[in-house]
Amino acid sequence: MNLRNVEKVKEQSIKMVEKPEPTILKVGCDGETVTACLSDTRIITIPVAWYKKLREASLEQLKSVQILPAKRGIYWPDLEEFLSIRAFIYGPKSGC
Repeated sequence: MNLRNVEKVKEQSIKMVEKPEPTILKVGCDGETVTACLSDTRIITIPVAWYKKLREASLEQLKSVQILPAKRGIYWPDLEEFLSIRAFIYGPKSGC
């Protein structure tokens, strides 16, 4: 690999690292799933069953979900439960 190729790879790596994490634009819950519409155009749906507090909540409680001001997570005030955007992107084992 010549120096020019090394520089291209470095530049591409930096661009990948600098890519900002998407934000949550819209969220909804139907009792079985939570769906988030993200700023990068993805729509991600996760099962309520992944999280104990959500699994045990009523439909009314689940529908009271709110997007946090920074748009990096969602919150259920009645349940005192929070999920970050990483939970949608990487799943429940992401430490969110």
